[in-house]
Amino acid sequence: MVLSILTRGRDDLPLDVSAMALLGMINWMYRWYRPTFHSGPEEIARTFAELFLNGYTPPSGA
Repeated sequence: MVLSILTRGRDDLPLDVSAMALLGMINWMYRWYRPTFHSGPEEIARTFAELFLNGYTPPSGA
């Protein structure tokens, strides 16, 4: 799944570095996430996906 996501669209970035960035972002959650964290799992997942797929650029029309 990761490979199919990473191979769409961005051929200017190294695939291995992109994969490590995604996995690193996800794998470090255990360091900061607590059940009392103000964002729930769904919001965190949506945020991670949005950041990884679209970066910090604002959505079009914003």
